[in-house]
Amino acid sequence: VRTFACGYAVGDHLSCATHLSAESEPIALTQCRALTFTAVPYIRSQEGISGKTIVGGDFNLEYDTSDPENAQNCVPSGHTRKGDGDVQHIIFSNDLAFVSRSTYGLSHTDHPALLVRLTKP
Repeated sequence: VRTFACGYAVGDHLSCATHLSAESEPIALTQCRALTFTAVPYIRSQEGISGKTIVGGDFNLEYDTSDPENAQNCVPSGHTRKGDGDVQHIIFSNDLAFVSRSTYGLSHTDHPALLVRLTKP
């Protein structure tokens, strides 16, 4: 069982953070698709949000086009995915532009910190 948290800056953007299941990749992909294809559009609709969207976290899915549980399979149309080369990703709406990606080593965790810089085009 996993969860996500979302918040939005009124008139600007919606952002969500998550940590998906490590139990199995099919479960993680189902959770990811539920978040990006169902929950986020529902929140946007219910709150009248028309601005930018960013979803990020530990998806427990790799970007691997030969794997049916590819992180890219939970990226909605009109969005882009960037990751740390492992299981952390962000998905953002195409009204934002990618600038750069960096990772930073951390103690007491199994992942580096992932910093993705975006800008308003």
